[in-house]
Amino acid sequence: RPSSLDDLGLIAALQQYTNEYSLKFGIPVDFQVNGLDDKVLPPETGITFYRIIQEALTNTVKHSAATKVSVLLASRERSIVAVVEDNGKGFDVEKVFVSSKSDHKLGLYGMQERAALIGGVVTIESTWMGTTVFVQSPLKGIAGK
Repeated sequence: RPSSLDDLGLIAALQQYTNEYSLKFGIPVDFQVNGLDDKVLPPETGITFYRIIQEALTNTVKHSAATKVSVLLASRERSIVAVVEDNGKGFDVEKVFVSSKSDHKLGLYGMQERAALIGGVVTIESTWMGTTVFVQSPLKGIAGK
């Protein structure tokens, strides 16, 4: 568990992570937050979203040849949503999931399993123009500041 998550909260920890990612890999990340500024998320929700976004960004640098990435974290009605979108080369999502090679899909399965533990879902869309990872989970146990 990253100490920045405990010390700073999800939004600041993700801002720090995306800034470090951009510097380390030379891929600009546009990080946006909408409607969560006054919300305190349960610890399991924060770590889950942090780790899923981290894995999506890791996959981007390892596999996509992207030149830019955007990350959106938002509150929508009764759910929290994250969208990680890159402009890389994309991949055939269905083919990867039915492939017998497990090394290329462990991270994808890990994202799905993490989301399921908090009642959420991960959807992955990919074309030759890039990949988008959608994460959605119910907002429960959320307090205002």
